[in-house]
Amino acid sequence: METQSKRQAMTPHSTKIEVTVRTNEGENKTVPATDLTNANKIAKQLRTHASYMVCIVEDGVRTQRWDRPTVVGENKWRKEELGAFERLGKAREIVKVTEKLVLRCYQVGDSDWVAATSPEEALLVMHQLEGEEDQIAYAVVLSSDEELDQGWAKPDEPEKCVGSLRQWLEAAKKPCWLACTAS
Repeated sequence: METQSKRQAMTPHSTKIEVTVRTNEGENKTVPATDLTNANKIAKQLRTHASYMVCIVEDGVRTQRWDRPTVVGENKWRKEELGAFERLGKAREIVKVTEKLVLRCYQVGDSDWVAATSPEEALLVMHQLEGEEDQIAYAVVLSSDEELDQGWAKPDEPEKCVGSLRQWLEAAKKPCWLACTAS
């Protein structure tokens, strides 16, 4: 009996160590490791934007875990509790929505209308349009609803409506010149 316990004490304890990773596609992959130091190096290499969970597993039991938000492209990893809720499946893709440019119609000077986000921008659009190096101080006034809805016609065809400031403003994608009454 004594010989058997000495033999067991002399036999090194072998531990199976591996690193598991959950990819953005929801697949689990396993990478074998030689020891805990090697497993930590592998785990660090696998914490990329292509995966969202990495674990070190010793003899079938998780001993360490890192997660990142399941948003494609995000790569901020944090150490996680071993028993924390775990997301399964594919990482979701988030489309970044930029704030919509809110253009308003401004009358600049006596005869021009401009789509811009502010009176200052309307003035800048007018100066760029005119190619003015000396900044002329035009009056800038926000157009009323009545002005926006009034139909416009060509001087040579006064009975034919060609559109309204509101229509042209809605079609504008960026600050720009809309209309002019001067000939």
